[in-house]
Amino acid sequence: MATPALRLLSVDWDYFFPDPTGMPPVCLPEFKGGKLDLEATLLRTWLARVDMYVKHGGQIPETSGEEAGFWGRFTFSLESSLFTAEFHCFAAHPEVMADVSEVWNFDAHHDAGYESAPDGKHDDGSWLMAYGHDVEKHVRYPSWKQGVFEEEPTTLIEVDRQFDDGGQMERSLDRVFICRSGKWVPPWIDDAYREFVASCPVALVRSWPLIPRESIVEHLKSEIERWRRGELTTLLED
Repeated sequence: MATPALRLLSVDWDYFFPDPTGMPPVCLPEFKGGKLDLEATLLRTWLARVDMYVKHGGQIPETSGEEAGFWGRFTFSLESSLFTAEFHCFAAHPEVMADVSEVWNFDAHHDAGYESAPDGKHDDGSWLMAYGHDVEKHVRYPSWKQGVFEEEPTTLIEVDRQFDDGGQMERSLDRVFICRSGKWVPPWIDDAYREFVASCPVALVRSWPLIPRESIVEHLKSEIERWRRGELTTLLED
C-alpha cells in the first residue's frame, strides 16, 4: 500500500501580530537568588517592548484581526489532526512530520535557515529545513510585513515565498500545527490565541506546554492603562 501524502498547514501566531518595530525581540533577564526569575523577566521584558512599540508607532498593537476568518479559507480532510506548541521548532517533531509531502507555513518569518545549517537539532529558525528535498515548501507572509524580503533576503533551502493574498486555498489539508511564539507576541493577546486554537475545526491530537505567563497579564494591562491615562511617560523604570 502506498504511503499517504499529507499536507501540513503550519501557523505561527506572530502572523497575526503587526509588530511596528521590525526588530528582533528584546529580553531583559531578572535574577533572584542567582537564578533566573521567569515572571520578573517576562514582566520587565514586555514593559520594555511596550515602550518600544509606543516609540515606533504611537500605539500598543493588538492582533491584525485576520485571525477571525482565517480557518474559513481552508478545507480539511476527515482525518485531519491538530498540534499546538509554544515554539515553532516542534513542527519538526516526528509526529508532526510523518508522511508530510507538502508544507504551507503562514508566518511572519520564513524559518528556512538564516545563517548556517543546523548541526543536529532544528530550532525555531530552521525547522522547515527538517523536511526533505522531496517535500514542497511554501511560506506565506502577512500583508502587514511589507519589508520582509529586505529583512529576509535569502533562505538556506528552496522555498516558495509570497505574500498571502487572503484567498481561499482549494487544496485539502491533512494536518495543522499552531505555535504561539511567545518571544514575538505579547501576553495581552493570549486570550485571542486561545480562541484562535479553539476555533480550529480540526481535532486536537497533541499540545506541547506553553510558557506560563498568565500572572503578568493583569500587571501589564494595568501599567498600559496608566500610560494611556497619561500617568506614566515610560513603562520601564531604569
